Amino acid sequence: MSSYRCGYMPGTPQPDHRVCAFHQGYVFMPEDCPNVHFMAHDTDRNANIHQLVLSKIIVGLGMNDDVIWLLPGSLDTFSCDNIPGGLKGTGCCGDVAFTVESYPCIIGREPLSRIGGLVTRIVTDKPCGISVKLGGGNYTCLHGIHGTLISGVISAENNSTEINGDKIYLASSEHRLKTVCRSSGTEWQLKEHEGHGEYGTSCTDGSELWILCAFSENREEAENIASNSKTFSKTLT
Repeated sequence: MSSYRCGYMPGTPQPDHRVCAFHQGYVFMPEDCPNVHFMAHDTDRNANIHQLVLSKIIVGLGMNDDVIWLLPGSLDTFSCDNIPGGLKGTGCCGDVAFTVESYPCIIGREPLSRIGGLVTRIVTDKPCGISVKLGGGNYTCLHGIHGTLISGVISAENNSTEINGDKIYLASSEHRLKTVCRSSGTEWQLKEHEGHGEYGTSCTDGSELWILCAFSENREEAENIASNSKTFSKTLT
């Protein structure tokens, strides 16, 4: 006998998250807000249900002190889907329509290499200004991860965050991977999330913003990947 004939009605579908990967790099985006998480396998602990959080991006509309951060509750509509080579989230906040796309870079296929990259593109249908928060994570379990993905917490207390011009350097005492990120907007500004460590912010007064992230066990190698525009243009062609 069907369950609904016993008095059990179908439940409301709950938001999940989408994932796309290339080699060591994984990008996660929840289905109810455009937070972007860049992760990698934890090969040191050899724990398949855990991931290393290399960077987290929270997207906002507006600039400076007038920003609406695109978290659950602030969006009129939002959906996220897998597309060839990446993830694409689209939604509306007020009278602004936006798109957030993230693509793992096509690099690092050697079995022993722990390198990777991520391109994130944010576009609005009008020049309302775009802001991002970017911070590092440490170590997360994939079971029950949805709450972490939609959280407004941007960084972890045991992280190291350093800014040098157009680059932000992220590291964690939980793992050996170093992450370097660049923005097509303003130079990174260092901020502090009380009780959760430091993070960076960048913005543009236009309608498009790019974030480029790269990781490696070697900081200089991660910096070289992040500085190589061919790495990211190859991903998008």
